[in-house]
Amino acid sequence: MGNNPNYLRVLALLDFTPGTTEPLPRVLPRSYIKNQLEAFYVPTRKNKRNVDIPNLKPGEQLGLPIVTKGKPAKPVQHTMNQGTLTHILSTLESWNLIRNMPVQAANRKEKMYQITSSGELALRFNESRPQKRE
Repeated sequence: MGNNPNYLRVLALLDFTPGTTEPLPRVLPRSYIKNQLEAFYVPTRKNKRNVDIPNLKPGEQLGLPIVTKGKPAKPVQHTMNQGTLTHILSTLESWNLIRNMPVQAANRKEKMYQITSSGELALRFNESRPQKRE
């Protein structure tokens, strides 16, 4: 879980939001999680094609990718989409860190999520670990 900061952001979002006095545990809709995570999304998947992306100075823009082997590759997408969110949520759910809650009859399509006690423990454990120096 330490390799993907997006997992921790979802757990933190489900655990607590500063400035709110909502009773715990919080139950949040998937659409709210997506809107909150989009602003802080960190891409973690590597580009599968052999493309060298040069280190850019501040203010420089990336032009065409430099192809080292094979066909020209498209630039890496650094945005979160529905499939990425589904992967993040289903992974956390399979690890029993969050749970998909049953939905009231008013909006059966909207999925609701809640952090589990294991998720709270994992979040606390990660917050107590010393951060790596770079």
